[in-house]
Amino acid sequence: MIGSVHVISFSPCGGTENVMQAITRDIPLPKHEYNITLPGDRTRELRFSRNDLVIMGFPVYGGNMPVHFSSLIAHLKGAGTPLVMVAVYGNREYEGAFLDMHEGVSANGFTPVAAIAAVAQHSGAPRIATGRPDADDREKLAQFGLQALNKAQAGGEGLAAPGAHRAWDLPAGIDIWPNTNMDVCTKCGQCAGVCPMGAVSDDGAATDNGKCIVCAACLKYCPAKARRFGNAETMKEYAAHLAHAVARKEAVLFV
Repeated sequence: MIGSVHVISFSPCGGTENVMQAITRDIPLPKHEYNITLPGDRTRELRFSRNDLVIMGFPVYGGNMPVHFSSLIAHLKGAGTPLVMVAVYGNREYEGAFLDMHEGVSANGFTPVAAIAAVAQHSGAPRIATGRPDADDREKLAQFGLQALNKAQAGGEGLAAPGAHRAWDLPAGIDIWPNTNMDVCTKCGQCAGVCPMGAVSDDGAATDNGKCIVCAACLKYCPAKARRFGNAETMKEYAAHLAHAVARKEAVLFV
């Protein structure tokens, strides 16, 4: 019997957290929330039992879970704990995100029982899926939350990972990494403070590409708009890549 629900969100730009709030809105059990976005939020080990239901939400980048996904959840430990996978994407595709998530959480002792690919405003191109999740989305997300809880309560079978990987092959010379226009930068440190990977130097001048997950938090929260993706060629390629992502897509449920 499920006694409590644990809501785990990784949400650099806020979209995933909005989706998670909608999914858990009507769940009538005690809820415990964990935002694991920043490095300091991932220092304490958290353990869950078979009587817990974990609902875990992560954003999708390029059709996959964030790079370093396994390290982002290394402090989360289950013991046959039922888990709901929530992949939040910006109205393009979720592709292989559930394959990544399923593998990672299963290795940590969790049993995926349900999943949803939900749409939120695109973090890198906010003109896409603007304002989502909207009112219609939130109703559907809340209904899914209850469906997932009912399945976990009934001891339903585990869920195989839906989706498939498809690589985004960028032309040679395209640079996707965020950088700073130092002619505009005020060195306020906001970009470093919101980076979930600690990849930006304190003065905003440098980005460690080995740590960066290209989440766009530094772009979104820079008050001077000094942060940018790559170069002009990058943005041209990025726009072409997202050209088919304008038409509205709905959440995809797996229960």
